[in-house]
Amino acid sequence: MRLNLGCGRKPLEGYLNCDVVDYGTADKLFDFNKFPWDFTDSSVDEIYTSHTLEHLDDLLAVLMEMWRISKPGARWNIKVPYFRSYVAFWDPTHKHFFSLYTFDSWDAEINKNEFRTDMGLPMRWNTLSRKLIFSPKMKMFSWFNYFHHAYEVIFGTLIPAYEVKFVLQIVK
Repeated sequence: MRLNLGCGRKPLEGYLNCDVVDYGTADKLFDFNKFPWDFTDSSVDEIYTSHTLEHLDDLLAVLMEMWRISKPGARWNIKVPYFRSYVAFWDPTHKHFFSLYTFDSWDAEINKNEFRTDMGLPMRWNTLSRKLIFSPKMKMFSWFNYFHHAYEVIFGTLIPAYEVKFVLQIVK
């Protein structure tokens, strides 16, 4: 099963399109902030979510629920506003902000070598990719994807990306 969480007005073919608001496009309507979700443990092969996670009440609880329903090896494709982007702050319903390293605390490979707090939560994944997405007029700066740390520390305040895209693979 493949889920599109927060499909809005853009359902994806081949996915179970889910949303909290009835735009007439969702296959399943439910409140992502109420747990547990009506999915069996380890039943989902892929989760796609674009500009949804920043709106939810408890990000860690949502990630735990996504992890619970995901099969081992499942992939998550996540798009969120980059925390320095103007779009991160213009919407008053945004409750969470994301950098290139937001999901590293639960990355199985990173946590083997570095001390990071995982908040005692069992969820784990491997980060397959992380990519800065720039607005069309700023696309020339996409080469910063080769220098993530320098971008975050030095250039991100001067040339903020529009969004960040992650591909995570679930480890159980």
